[in-house]
Amino acid sequence: MSKRYYYPAPWLERDLELKDSEAHHLLHVMRAQVGEEVELFDGAGGVAPAKITNLKRKTVGLEIDLSRKEVTEEADFKIRLATAVPKGERFRWLVEKATELGVAELIPLNMERSSVTPRESKIEKHRQYIVEACKQSGRNHLMVLQEMQSFTDFCKLTSEENTKCLLGDLNNEFESLQELQSWVKSTTSLTIVIGPEGGLSDQEFEMTSEYGMKRWQVGRHILRTETAGLAMATLANLLSH
Repeated sequence: MSKRYYYPAPWLERDLELKDSEAHHLLHVMRAQVGEEVELFDGAGGVAPAKITNLKRKTVGLEIDLSRKEVTEEADFKIRLATAVPKGERFRWLVEKATELGVAELIPLNMERSSVTPRESKIEKHRQYIVEACKQSGRNHLMVLQEMQSFTDFCKLTSEENTKCLLGDLNNEFESLQELQSWVKSTTSLTIVIGPEGGLSDQEFEMTSEYGMKRWQVGRHILRTETAGLAMATLANLLSH
């Protein structure tokens, strides 16, 4: 079933009505017809087939088959990506690919050398890109996109949560990949921290040590912010098994 659409939980009744961008896609891109079947997901793991019952100018009526609803679970190992925001369309690309890779949560960071600080409206727009990435990739859980946080606030909150953090850096704190894997496998939740292209300030580096962040370099070359985040998320996923 290739036609996937998002309707947020909870699904309390059989009859639902798609609106906004989801309805627009069915009406004007797919040229849907009454009687056709689509797949709905609720962003919290629920997925079920639904049949189109009516078409209006801006809405699409659906009858969902709740008897065939399934609930999928996310991976036991959770990855959070806390990152400086790359410029232009590269942030959108980062959001989309992080969703496809199964990152549970993305936290935009405002750091001393950050060149981009997206407005709240832009963050909200990027949440729609998460929906689109879920539709394309078959993921049934929406990645959480947080509001912008200062690096200081992020460090304090992470410390209170006692979460393990791995900082993308030009130096390694682990003697080998095997040692890193042992450290990763000792937790069920890992936060990956990526700085801006200008690097962390001296004060921010001191904070990473103060709050117990470990450091790891992916590859021998200097990576862009978005490349580093996705590479480390992929590595962490592999090492968690």
